[in-house]
Amino acid sequence: MSPIKSGSSMIWLGRQRERKILESCEEHVNKVLEVAREAYNTFMAFYNGDRRGVDECFKKVFELERQADTVKDKIIEELSKGLFHPINREEVIRLILTTDDIADFAKSSARRLLFIQPEDVSPELREAIKIFADLFVKATESVNKAFKKLLKNPGEAIKASATVRGLRRRLTTSGLRLFSRSSLNGVRSVETWGYA
Repeated sequence: MSPIKSGSSMIWLGRQRERKILESCEEHVNKVLEVAREAYNTFMAFYNGDRRGVDECFKKVFELERQADTVKDKIIEELSKGLFHPINREEVIRLILTTDDIADFAKSSARRLLFIQPEDVSPELREAIKIFADLFVKATESVNKAFKKLLKNPGEAIKASATVRGLRRRLTTSGLRLFSRSSLNGVRSVETWGYA
C-alpha cells in the first residue's frame, strides 16, 4: 500500500469519526434542550402552585439530565481515542462542557423548588420566577439553534450566537434583579438559585 493511499484513508477515517462525534454532540445539545424545557415545566408548576406537578416534573428533569450526562460521557470517551486534531478536540470538549453546565443549572434550579412551598412565595416573586424561566428556556433553544447552524452554515452560527449572548445578558440581569428586590424565605443570595 502506498503512503499516499494510507494517508488518505487516515483522513477519511478521521472525518468519519469527526462526523460521528458531531452527531453525538447534536444528540447531547438536543437532550440538554429537553432538560431545560422540563425544568421550565417545573417552574410553571411552581408558578401555578402545583406542588405535585413540581415533584413530577423534577423527576423528569433528573432523568433527562442523567441521559444528557451519558451522551456527554460517550463523546468524551470517543474523543480520547485519538485521530482527532487536538484543537478540534478542545473545542468539542468546551462545547460539551458548556452545554452540560446548562443542564446542570436547569436541574439544580428546578431542585430548589422542591424545598419551597409556592404559597410561601409572594406573587411578585413568583411572577419574576416565571419571567426568569421563560428567558432560560429561550436562551437554551437559541443555543440549540446556533449549534445546528454551526453544523450546516458556520456563518449563520455567528449571527445565532449573538442572539444567545443577548438572551444570556437578559437572563443574568433578570435573575440578579429578581434576587436583589425579593426575598425568598428570608434568603437574599444568588447562590440560592445556582448563580454562584
